[in-house]
Amino acid sequence: MLLPVLRVFGRLGIAINQGKSGHINFLLNELDGLNCSFHNMIKNILWLCDIPLPIQMEGLLPYSKNHKSQVHARIVEAARQLFNRHGFDNVTIDQLMAEAGLTRGGFYAHFDSKADVFAAATASFLHGQGAIWREQAGVDPTAGQVEMAKRMVASYLSREHLDQIENQCPMIAYATDVSRAGPKVQAGYRELLEGMVQLFEHNLGSDDAQRSEDAMALTAMCVGAMTIARALPEMAIGEEIRQSALNKANQLWVA
Repeated sequence: MLLPVLRVFGRLGIAINQGKSGHINFLLNELDGLNCSFHNMIKNILWLCDIPLPIQMEGLLPYSKNHKSQVHARIVEAARQLFNRHGFDNVTIDQLMAEAGLTRGGFYAHFDSKADVFAAATASFLHGQGAIWREQAGVDPTAGQVEMAKRMVASYLSREHLDQIENQCPMIAYATDVSRAGPKVQAGYRELLEGMVQLFEHNLGSDDAQRSEDAMALTAMCVGAMTIARALPEMAIGEEIRQSALNKANQLWVA
């Protein structure tokens, strides 16, 4: 019973590996010779592999309404973690999709290039892993309390944050990659930077004239110290700079 199905997938795999863009028409032609039960079996397998399918077959697919957005989020999150770990240049689309548990063919249904998913991964942190991290640290950006700024600094400059490579803030993990990236990536990075500055501005107790400058200085201290500590993980000076930045920030709360 499985032979016709295996034959279709064998031929489809060859077509995709050879870079033939007409694999959808090929698939339709192959399905013409099979009965309905084989159609459903093939469609289910393709759905699980997240391979784009012909519009003619969509009516019978077991897609949920949120399927595409869920797959998109899986790709972005896998990309964020891989780029954190290895950097932009050292991650391939094949590796990215394997990390997400998907096939390479599904990538281009969501993104035009690796640079596009890099931009999405950068932008996703603020309301994704970053929001989880702030909640765990007890940081409410809207509270208007110095305690929130204090918690933010303590968590950001913590050893735990430094050691969690996959979940580090992209401002630390992507610093060198972003300088060579395009406008989309830099826009996402800027959004993260501005979000951190605004959090400090809203929660610092200094007067209006000083608050903006203090917020930017704290942001620079946090990001700069952690970037150096990440770059020099085996050297004592990296840890000393991280700890010194934390100590200096703690003096601000006393003052």
